[in-house]
This record gives sequence, structure tokens and C-alpha cells, in this order.
Amino acid sequence: MWVPHALVGFAVLGLLAAASWRLAERTVAGDRLVVLLAAVVWGWLGIQLAAFATHLPLPGELPRVGLPLVVAALAVLRWVPARPRERPATDLAAVPLLAAVVVTVLVLVGLALRRPALGFDALLYHLPLPAAWAGDGGLASLPTVIDGLPVEAYPVGMEQALGWLVRLTDLTAIVVVVPPVALGLLAVATWTLARRLGALVAGAWGATVVVALSMPSLAGAAQIGNDVLAALVMTLGLVVALDAVQGHRAGRAGSLDGLLVGFLGLLLALGVKTPTACGVLVGLLLAWSVRGDLLRHLRARPWWLAPLALAAACGGAWLLRNLVLHGHPAWPLMASSFGDPLPPLLESATGRFIEQPRAAIEAGGWEYLRIGWPIVLLVPVAAVLVAAAGRERSWRRLLAACGLLGAVAWTFAPATAILGDASVVVGALRYALPCWTLLAVAVWAWPGERLRPCVVGAAAAAAIAQLALLYDTMHRIDDPLHRVPVEQTLIAILFGGAVALEVAVGTRLRALLVRRGIVLGGAVAVATALVVGLVLAAPGFWHRHAYAVRGDAEPPSSAQPILAQGSTPAWSLGAHGEPGAIVEDDCGRLAAALAAGRVVAVGPGVPADERCTFPGRPRSVDGFAVWVP
Repeated sequence: MWVPHALVGFAVLGLLAAASWRLAERTVAGDRLVVLLAAVVWGWLGIQLAAFATHLPLPGELPRVGLPLVVAALAVLRWVPARPRERPATDLAAVPLLAAVVVTVLVLVGLALRRPALGFDALLYHLPLPAAWAGDGGLASLPTVIDGLPVEAYPVGMEQALGWLVRLTDLTAIVVVVPPVALGLLAVATWTLARRLGALVAGAWGATVVVALSMPSLAGAAQIGNDVLAALVMTLGLVVALDAVQGHRAGRAGSLDGLLVGFLGLLLALGVKTPTACGVLVGLLLAWSVRGDLLRHLRARPWWLAPLALAAACGGAWLLRNLVLHGHPAWPLMASSFGDPLPPLLESATGRFIEQPRAAIEAGGWEYLRIGWPIVLLVPVAAVLVAAAGRERSWRRLLAACGLLGAVAWTFAPATAILGDASVVVGALRYALPCWTLLAVAVWAWPGERLRPCVVGAAAAAAIAQLALLYDTMHRIDDPLHRVPVEQTLIAILFGGAVALEVAVGTRLRALLVRRGIVLGGAVAVATALVVGLVLAAPGFWHRHAYAVRGDAEPPSSAQPILAQGSTPAWSLGAHGEPGAIVEDDCGRLAAALAAGRVVAVGPGVPADERCTFPGRPRSVDGFAVWVP
């Protein structure tokens, strides 16, 4: 029964894509690349609204999950007519990048479906939350997945989207598709933003390399996390908004609609992760630069207030909920004097870098330079460029200044100096990915034509350094059960890089891609391949993630679900995640189950001194220890 269900779900997603493209063509006056990025913004808004609509009292699972979106999409296709317009030519220099992105995403998704890798935070809450929602009936409810650790109070726009996608398609495997696609789109958005700021082609490549190939991005490329997705949604909004403002000043008709579409993306980004506020600041300044014309535009088209209000509701719902229920929008990481206190489990995890910078640097050691060398260099260079610009007004300077503000805000943020473990200390750099993106684009867009040889050399050196760092990280992981998919990401990037090089120097393939229309054609090719791959990979998907110490062991049956100590594992997602999991904290019963041939897992969040002890030597699976007799 799951195959027809999945095909119906994919048909609904296809309808959403068609409606999003129609809205993007109607509201954005930029080239086809900007239209594609704007369509992603409209599509993300549609998914968020469809998830909230699961609370409507409709009979049946599929109607409640898909019917509101189907009605809205059909209404758009029926009453929003296509409006052909003269568009700027698509930047042909982007063709090698687009080809590389298509290949990299497809290879990475294929490898991830073959050998799933989820990540610690995914097992902790990114996946248990959608699993809890799926059984609770409504995606915007407040399930508790970990006692004493209210992760459901974080901004959970991504988790809500994953829950909706799983319920729509009946495929839990779909969750591993989102991060690689987000990484590919982040590369395209970063490139486009840099080019809109006047970057050389080599400068756009440099910005894309230090953002998309940074370790925070690569670590999230084949695992389930929200850092890459948050940076993507923010960057999408900035690209569309900046293109609109530039088009308006150049006299391009209808450009201000694009500014409002960009603002939709920036508001939605807040619902994924709050560090994207630095991008929202850029959007506000862009709007301020054309405030008079924008206000007149809104008076002439007041219907724009509806999507803006909906995007603000989707992006700010989680912050408003925390303010009302707990007294602080950033609870449980921050608390007010009149609201709920910090949860005891998080009191020791709210250290700020600004409070103990020396201790944090000493704890992180050289790992700060290994993982975060791009932002370590970008911050001082951006500061020098902003200061050297004097009174000059430019969008590059604006992005650099807002990126610096975001970097300063990061040092004041909680959980940026958890000193217990070096990897945790350095891992907090991923929270800086939004401001990292702003700084990278601003710095790489600054050099002019006279510095072209230097920019080319610097971009090549950055790419080599990032790939070498990725290879070194792969060899540092000597535990065969450690589930960081570094080698998968490296393989996918090398395939994509080879294709980019062939397109750049091979005139025949380049001409073919340009003639056939790589923007829309590439999107359709990726979507088709993903649908086929998901259907083929769904059976036994989670069994391939349940890595066992004894490789020849049979996977458990649905009659004998996995027993787990700690938080709910990802296998509990149901659908094609059989056999599921049952949380059990009694060590005696766990030991008896192990002796009877059951699979026992120790979940993330269980301290070493509180874990049940079993025969044999425990091996970790990115937060899980799995024993098979």
C-alpha cells in the first residue's frame, strides 16, 4: 500500500513545484536562476503552511495532510496566469557550477540512501520530533521526546517540514534527501549572491567554496541537521531581495514584487534557526533603501500583506510560543526573570564564548583553525574592508557589516563555549554559518578586475584546502561504526568537480547544457532521480542504518522491536522504519533481552556513568551503542 501512497505524495509535491514556479515567474523579474531560487522560497512557504494545516478537522490521513495544499496549488495555477516578460540573460558562467551541483546532489543522495547516516542531533531530536508528531495527529503540537530536555521548544521549521514530507509520502527515507539538496541549493544561492554583488567569476567560486565546502556545511550534507537549511533559506531571501532592489534602481518593471518574495524567505529562515537574524537585518536595510516606492507598491497591491503575514507567522511562531509559554523567545537556552528557569540539563550547556574566550580557545585548540579557518580569516578581512571603505555606500559593505554583527552576536550566544569536549566547542561554529555566508560573499565580491590572478589563485587554494581537510577528517575517524559520512561527501564532491571541469573546458557539453536550458532541466532531472531513488531505497532503509557490531547478524523482526536506553532512536519513525524501537531504562530487562537475542541500543544523551553495562566492548554509532549477541 505504501507505493501508491508515495506516488500520490510525489504528485502533490509536483503540483506544489508547478504552483511555486508559476508564482516565482509572476513575482520575480530577474533571470531564470533567480526565478528558480524564488520558487524554492514559495515552495518552502507552502510546505510550512501545509504542515500547520494538519490541524484542520478533515477526515482521513492523506486528505488532512495533502488536500489544503492541493486546493491552494490548483487555485494558483487556475487564477494566477503566466505572464511572459523580458528577462535578463542567465549568467552563462554559472553553467559549470549548476552541472556540478546536479551531479554532486544526485551522487550524495544515492550514497546516503544506500548507507544512511543521521548524526547525533538527528537521533536526539531532529527525527524523534517528526516521529512523535506523526503519532500525535498534528505537526504543530508540542510532543515531549526527551524528559527534562525540551528540544521541541527550539525553532522547528525543518522538523515540521520533515514530518509533513514523511506523512505525505509514507517514506521515512525522504528525510535524508533534504540536506544534500539544501547543500546544492546553498552553493547556487551563494554563487548568485556573489555575482549580484559584482564578484568576478573566480570570486563567486571562492565564496561558494568557503561556504558550501566548509566543514559545518559538509558535516550536515548527508546527515539530518538544520544548519545548512537555515543558511540556505536566508541566502535565498537575500538573493531575490538584492536582485529586486538592483532591478528597481535599473528601471526593471515589477522588481519590487521580488523584494517582497525575498522577505518571505528571510522571515521563514527564522523558523529554522535564529542565527539567520543577521540576514533579516540585511533585508530590512534593502527595504529601507527603497522605502518610499515600496510603501506605494504595497498600497497598490495590499494582497501582499497576506503572504507576508503568513511567512511571519511561520517564522516567528516558535519564538512567540516560547515567549507566551515560558517567558523568553529563546527559551530553553535563555530565560527571563519572570519566566520559566533553564532546564537543569541545559544549565551546563549555555556557556558563552564571550564569557570565557581563552578557555574556549584552549579547549578547541587547533581544531578551531582546522574547522573554522575560513571564518577566522574572513572576520578580520571584512573588518579591514569595512573600515577602509570610509563613507562609501555599497551592498558589499552592508553585507560585511551585518556579517560582522552576526559574528559578534555569535560570541554572546549560549552553547558557544561548552568546554567539556573539544569537538563540542568547535562544533558550535556551525551556529555561525549564516554570518559566515554573509562575510564570505562580501569579501570575495570585493576584489576588482586588476586582482583577477590573485582571486583565481586564492579560490583554487581554498578549494584544495577544504578538500584536504575533508580527506584528513576522513582518516581521523578510525571507528568503523562512527556514522559521519565524510567519505560519501568527498566522493560526491569529486564527481561534481570533475563534471564542472569538463563543462568549463569542454565546449560540446557546455553548448549542449546551455541550449537545453540547464536551470529548469537540471531541476526536473534532480527531482525525477530523487523520486526513483526514494522508491527503490525505501524497503529496509533503516536496517541499513542499524549498524551492528557483528556484521553477519540478522536484523530484528517487527515482532521483536529494538530496545533502547535513552531518547527514541530514528528507527521509531515507523512506516518503512520497521521494526521500530521501545525505550527501556531498566538495565536488568535490557540485559535479559540481549541474552534472548534482541538488539539493544544506548541512545544519545545518556552519560557514560549512567549507561547500562553489557558483555563485550561498546562501540558507538554517532551517539548509539548497538550490541548484537
